[in-house]
Parts: sequence; C-alpha cells; structure tokens
Amino acid sequence: MSFVSPYADEAEEYSESNYVVRHWRGHLSLPISYWVNGSILFIVTAMVGNVILLAISNSSSLRAIAIVSAVLILLFVVMRVWAVVGIWRSAGRHVARGGAQFWATAARTMVVLGVLGSGAQLRDLWLQFSEFAQLAAGSDPIGEPARLALARDGRDLVVHGNITQGIAGAFRQMAADAPGLERVVLSSPGGRVFEAERMAELIRARGLATHVDGECASACTMLLLAGVERTAGRNSAVGFHRVAFPGTTPAEDNASNDEMTRYYLSAGLPRDFVRRIAATSADDMWVPTVAELVGANVLTDARHQVEEILEQAVAEVRPTLPRRLDDITTFHAISAAGGTLVYGYRLDLPASAIDRGSFRREMTAQLSSEVCGNPGMAEIVTLGGRFTYSYSVGNGAPLADIEIDRCEVPGPLRARRR
Repeated sequence: MSFVSPYADEAEEYSESNYVVRHWRGHLSLPISYWVNGSILFIVTAMVGNVILLAISNSSSLRAIAIVSAVLILLFVVMRVWAVVGIWRSAGRHVARGGAQFWATAARTMVVLGVLGSGAQLRDLWLQFSEFAQLAAGSDPIGEPARLALARDGRDLVVHGNITQGIAGAFRQMAADAPGLERVVLSSPGGRVFEAERMAELIRARGLATHVDGECASACTMLLLAGVERTAGRNSAVGFHRVAFPGTTPAEDNASNDEMTRYYLSAGLPRDFVRRIAATSADDMWVPTVAELVGANVLTDARHQVEEILEQAVAEVRPTLPRRLDDITTFHAISAAGGTLVYGYRLDLPASAIDRGSFRREMTAQLSSEVCGNPGMAEIVTLGGRFTYSYSVGNGAPLADIEIDRCEVPGPLRARRR
C-alpha cells in the first residue's frame, strides 16, 4: 500500500511560480486550464483589446492604430495557441490526477473541433495582420500616395492619386501654408477612410469648395461632400460603393458600412441614394448620372457637364448642316455657349406673311413639349441648361428667339454614365 497521495505531483506542480509555464506544460487542473485560461482569460483579453482600440480610434495616426492592431492580433494568436496546448496537455493528465476520463475526452474533443473550425478565422486574421503590418512598417498596400500641389496662385490644392496612410498630415500642412486657399481639386480613386475623414474635417473647417477633375470614387467622395460648393469637370465621374477591409467578418463589415451610411446621411444625401450606395459591393462601383448627383446634392453645380453635353451635340450635328426640314424650313446653324444650345432656323417666307405673336405662342408651346418630353434634353434643363431656337425669315431678318429653360413636368432623366 502506498501512502503517497495521487495528487502529490499536482501539488508539486502548482508550486511552480510561473503561471504561464504551468499552463503550457499542462500542470494546471483541467477546469482551470479549460474555463479560466481557455475561456474567461481569453474573453477578458479580447475586451481589453477592444477598449485599447477604441481609445486610439481618434488618433491622428493611422500607423499607430495599425501597430496596436497588429500587436493585438499576434497576442490573440499566441494566447490561442497557449490555451489550446495547455488544455490538451492538462486533459492528458486529468485521469492521473483522479479526474474522470469523460471530461478529459470531452476537453480534447472540444479542442479538436475548435482548431478545425478556426481555419476561416485564422485566414481572416492573417489578411488583417498582413494589412496592418504593412501599414505599421510605413508602407500602404493601396499603392503610391496622392500627389499634392498648389495651383492658381495658391487658391487650389490638387489631390491626385490614392488617399493613403499619412496623406492627411501632408494635406493639413500644405493647406496651412496656403492662407488664400479656396478650393480642393480632386482626382482620386479613393483609399483610406481614416485619412479621408481627417481631410474632410479640414475642408469643412476652412469652408473650402471642392471640384472633381477626372475621377472621385470611394473614400474620395467624403472629401467632395465636405465642400461648401461642389462641382465636377468635363468627363468626370463620381463613384460610390461599400467600404471594405481585408479579413473583416460580416458583422465588422456591416458595422463599418452602418457608419458610412450615417456619414452620407449627415452630409445631406437622400436616404434612397444612400441605400443604393450600401447595396453596391466593394468590388463594384456605382457611378450616378450627373442629374442624379445634382438631385442628391452631391454636386451643387453642373455647368461643366452641361457645356460638355451641348458641345458634343454641336460636334455631331454641325457637319450635317444646312439641312432642309420641310418645304419652307431650313436648319442652318447650331452653336453652344454658356450652357445654352442655340438652333438656327430660316423660314422661306416674307416677314409680312407671318403673325409674330401667334408664331411665338404656338412655337413656344410646341418646343417646350418637345424639349421636356425628350429625356436627354429634359436632363440638360434639369441641370440648368437652356435651349434657344432662333428663327429668321428668307432675307435673314430675325423673326423670333424662343428660349426653353424650364420644364414644369420633366420627362424621365436619361441614364448617362458620366
């Protein structure tokens, strides 16, 4: 008969001073290893990590956030491995300590199931860690940072390229060096929302206008919407989609996009417009028509787009002139200037044969119906454009200039991808 307690080894093991090592070697009891180290301690650590991230979320440095995030991910993985190994080893010693085989087997079964089920999570964590590690090292995987330059004697600050880590600081410094700054000119496919938010804050604080020169998509739209006046140049496009970050869970993705939705709504965009943005995958891009941008108050002025459309119409029609329309009417001229498209018509009749008052009334009603009933022309009127129909008689003397600059009931807006 032995007078040595079956728990003598365990008592000796508990005398070890290093708690981390004791768990790693399986020297702690199975309940402590499984419930305290494998569950409670892990949950507490995750909560502390979230508190730390929340505390630094308002930091002015994306790099600082990336460093902390990368460290927390490493800590998460190390603790998970430490917990799993310790539970496995403790379960192997559980019966020798006098515990039931059932609980030892159950613990190891849960460990195996947990490891098998963590494949997707580990993949997502790797994607996040890879992104954060590059940012922490000072290299943004999005690409080269935007080029910043002052133009128009310091009245314009041009942002051309990606909104990458650290660009907000450079933007802030350049704006500070330009006391006469009036407008920010945007040509960017987007980038980091964190940086865009801080650039937008400065634009609002300075009361600057914003102007799109080419492309403004994704996070760039946050800068555009910060302008007190918002315009776009010819051949420009404004694109929207959901925000995304590598390795985020569906819950994290939804939380980020809920925040994006609140941002756009606070900027004054209509709810239906914002819903369309939220429904557009991060891998896709919704490019609204000019009329949609103006109607949603994304752009406050669309004169550049109107001029582009009208000049395109002139280029297409002018080579076909003069053109005989009927027995007495010749379409002989077309021109565009200042957002107005002018059609020139000559009537092969003497002025004395025409009642000017009746002619103006009848033609105004007819032309208004034609313009407002044509989707493309109605869009131009909606955007502030005008159509002028200039009539003359056979000897060249002017007869009437009829201008259509409003539609009481506009026709459906033409779907044009700008």
